[in-house]
Amino acid sequence: MRACALGLLLVLGLAWSTACVAQSAQASGIGRPLWVLKGGGSYHAADVPVFLGTGVGNPLASPDRRESMADARARQALGHAVQLGLKSLARDYMARHRAVFDNRDTSGANEFSTVVSQRAAAELAASCRVVEHWKDPHTSMVFALARLDSEDLLYASYRNSLAQVLSQRHGSSASAALALADLDRAVGDQKARQLGLFRARDSAPL
Repeated sequence: MRACALGLLLVLGLAWSTACVAQSAQASGIGRPLWVLKGGGSYHAADVPVFLGTGVGNPLASPDRRESMADARARQALGHAVQLGLKSLARDYMARHRAVFDNRDTSGANEFSTVVSQRAAAELAASCRVVEHWKDPHTSMVFALARLDSEDLLYASYRNSLAQVLSQRHGSSASAALALADLDRAVGDQKARQLGLFRARDSAPL
């Protein structure tokens, strides 16, 4: 009898221990893809800038809606990450073309860089690829990963947005006309300088 009681305690203890390990693994993210754990942002892969966005589908939504919801949120997150990078590029461009911009007008400068980066980021987010999905077996939450790794596409969208906003806001000035005529070279120079910054970022969690 005593041996049976001891055996029962051992079984219950083992079951409790197993449950604790499973709960601990779930809490710590064991089994989840690395991109789910690290999230989106600016990374690099083989010295090429990579922007990632992650999104989650609500587990309370219908199964066919979870994935589309996760996709939309992943693209939105990617667009935010791209916009941060492009805004710094737009500010760098303004600093190197002082003849076009009034550097004392800080609110106008901030608006210019915001509009340029928003337009390009929205275009890139809409055209980016959703490359992977993962469903959490414990919660039924669906995760989506959006990826942009085309440096040419990134700078082409930035260049086009820069040209549009320059033409709309400063196109009547002679200095802006010269800047527009020299835009391809200026953006090419930025691309060469920014590459070093991208190499310093974390490796993409893929």
